[in-house]
Order: sequence, then structure tokens, then C-alpha cells
Amino acid sequence: MVLPVINLQRCIACGACEHVCPTAAVAIEQQHAVLVKPEACTFCDRCEIACPTEAISRSFAIRFAPSSQPLTKAQLGQLNLGDR
Repeated sequence: MVLPVINLQRCIACGACEHVCPTAAVAIEQQHAVLVKPEACTFCDRCEIACPTEAISRSFAIRFAPSSQPLTKAQLGQLNLGDR
């Protein structure tokens, strides 16, 4: 999971994120939202959804592990004729 990133240029310190965070991981400090307890973040997206200026975001990256073996049909989610 990826921790939320707070764009300080967009943050208006309204406190919406702080209000909805179930673990108090985010708080308003010095006129901006801050991830004060990153270890408490449950990646619930509530802060991101509540932010009226879209100052909170998370970007995801998918990384694939290298493999020396080709993937099987089962790993690819393919069925053989007649399979259900």
C-alpha cells in the first residue's frame, strides 16, 4: 500500500481529513494537513475522499517479480475448452 501524499499548495487546512481519519494518522499542524502517524494509516482513503481541494492523493505502482518460468494457463486465468 502507498501512504497518502499531501500537496501543501492545495491544502486549505479545513480539517476534513483530520475529522474522518479513524486512526488519527493525519492532523492539521501549522496551517496544513500532515501525516503525523504514518504507521497508523490503514489506507482507507477517507482522507483523500473528504478533501475538498483534492490535496491528498495516493499513487499506485505495480511491480512484477522476475520469473524464469513461463506462466501457466491457470496463473493467467485461462480455462481449457470445457472447463468452468
